[in-house]
Amino acid sequence: MSTTLTARGRRLPQGKTLVWSLDRDLTGTDARLRRRCAGKGSRAAGTGTRGRTGVIPSGDWRASGPAFSHAKFDVVVVGAGPGGEVAAGRLAQAGLDVAIVEAEKVGGECSFYACIPAMAMLRPGSLLAEVRRVPGAAEAVTGPLDVPTVLARRDELTGHQEDAGQVPWLTERGITLVRGWGRLAGEKGVAVGDAILEARQAVILAGGTRAALPDIDGLADARPWTNREATTAPAAPKSLVVIGGGVREQLRASLAEQGVDIRKGQSATAVRRQGDSVIVTLSDRSTQSCDSWAKPHRFFCPRGPVL
Repeated sequence: MSTTLTARGRRLPQGKTLVWSLDRDLTGTDARLRRRCAGKGSRAAGTGTRGRTGVIPSGDWRASGPAFSHAKFDVVVVGAGPGGEVAAGRLAQAGLDVAIVEAEKVGGECSFYACIPAMAMLRPGSLLAEVRRVPGAAEAVTGPLDVPTVLARRDELTGHQEDAGQVPWLTERGITLVRGWGRLAGEKGVAVGDAILEARQAVILAGGTRAALPDIDGLADARPWTNREATTAPAAPKSLVVIGGGVREQLRASLAEQGVDIRKGQSATAVRRQGDSVIVTLSDRSTQSCDSWAKPHRFFCPRGPVL
């Protein structure tokens, strides 16, 4: 039995291969049907066969037909981050029919909010500092780091926060991408919106986590940076307070040379916004302040004690 997908009353051609998208996207954009079809020769999405490729973005559209509302796969993977991608790829390579569920971006934190953008921002500064330590080369280095160029390169490497470059890694392997929040439904079922994806063999949970803020008075109201804001900031802040870090002695010395004020043996007890600044009160009753942006916010808070 085949399934017909519709988007605001527009029929999608059967004989094309598609990836499902069940929920409205996170940004609330409209549901104009934009699709990339992989060509003829395979069944419509939702039939439980392999070889489904292409993309329908999240939006206001619906699926009709029993095969869509209750589809079967050998394995259903929840989470299309690095772990989920690799698991789905290996299983598909072994000949299994695989669906992968992702609510945000294919590639996960590593591709967009952690490994790749972090290294893109850290590497230029690290190289510049290394050259400045080498006699003969240091004299040739003039001027500061070109921050706008560094951030532009970061945005290029992360696809400007779009996962279009990541999706083909899945779809070219015949993996069905289902966009939406996955919830366990029974022993081997995953609910995405009103649809149920049933696994013949297993459900793999490869979801990530979100930053957890420590219990500091006023911190949540101050809207601190997490890794996501830190790795997507459009410019470098003029001042910054970092709570946590676990800095070792060698790194501590390096930071001190760069003018970083490090407070060891102290913990943050309160955080308050004051006009264009954020004030952090420490356990010794001293305070530290940093600039505040309306959006995003210049205040970064990984978990752990204050430096």
